Amino acid sequence: MNLVDLLSPFVRSPLVSTLWILNLLLAVTVAVSFAWGSLAYLRFADVREPRKRLLAISVYLGLAAAVGVIVLWPQPVTALLGVAIGLFVASLYFFFGAVAAHRDDRPGFAFVKTPPASFVSHGPYRFVRHPIYTSYLLAFLALMCLSTIPVALLAGLWLGCMYYRAAREEEQSFADSPYAADYEAYRSRTGMFFPRPRFFA
Repeated sequence: MNLVDLLSPFVRSPLVSTLWILNLLLAVTVAVSFAWGSLAYLRFADVREPRKRLLAISVYLGLAAAVGVIVLWPQPVTALLGVAIGLFVASLYFFFGAVAAHRDDRPGFAFVKTPPASFVSHGPYRFVRHPIYTSYLLAFLALMCLSTIPVALLAGLWLGCMYYRAAREEEQSFADSPYAADYEAYRSRTGMFFPRPRFFA
């Protein structure tokens, strides 16, 4: 299979071509944003912790595998391309919304044990307790829409399990902090990664 064969589904349809280009631009934007977050924004990014390293390697391998699958076996399903764009946009909203909500009180890197620097419940935190992890998960859901191959699903499930574990540990840190009572009330009405149904009522 040559490059012309790979690109022919996109050349035949201007709509698919446009959606595909938008997805690639959003995917690059998301990847650069996450890289900035892990290297320059999150606290304790330089702390060595085995699970933190495992998570970082998993993210990089998952992204590389997903991009490889997208490039080698593109699946130009118009509806899924549209869904992926929506997921990428939502991912960016949760990521930068969380950054704006924290202001100078930056959150810590996953799996680095540290007392919470602050308790934030505005911005995207009104909808979910861990919007940065939600952002990562939405980005991987978008990549799954673009690849429609089981390897992307496996990478997404693995990362979902790791983020769930990290979120539980962070919530235990809140339970052991001066924010415990406020956080428990907040936790009872807010979903972990996705809004609770009653939010829409």
